[in-house]
Order: sequence, then structure tokens, then C-alpha cells
Amino acid sequence: MGLRKAADAKCKECICSPGDPGTWRQQVEACTSQKCPLYEVRPRPYPTPRVDTSEERSLILARGITENEVKTDLVRGDL
Repeated sequence: MGLRKAADAKCKECICSPGDPGTWRQQVEACTSQKCPLYEVRPRPYPTPRVDTSEERSLILARGITENEVKTDLVRGDL
């Protein structure tokens, strides 16, 4: 077993409860045991991948603006 899997397993054993809300990673992320030697390397939820829409990609290329500017314009309805 590798180090990552060993740390995951220990954190699951320590804090994870099937009856509690959230995934095991979310439960482990909520751990407050800062004196634990695994605290800094505990498993965290995977980030949600960002997917550009074809409209955003077209605007970025056509207008030469950043992704954040495209999002702001889309939210405000300026496009």
C-alpha cells in the first residue's frame, strides 16, 4: 500500500462515519485534530472541474478578454 492510500485509510478509520452527512473526503476535510501527524496531508474533496462553454471560448478568442471578464459580462447580461 502506498503512502496516499495509507493516509486515506487511517483518516477514514479515525473520523469517517457512514451516518454523518457528506462523503468520506468531506468528513475528513472537516477534521479539527490539528495535532494529528496526518492533519496537513489529510485527504480533501476533489475540486469540481471547470468546463468552458463554447460561447465563453468564442468570446475569449473574439474579444481577447479573460475568462473572468467573460463570466462577469455573461452574469450582467452585457453580451
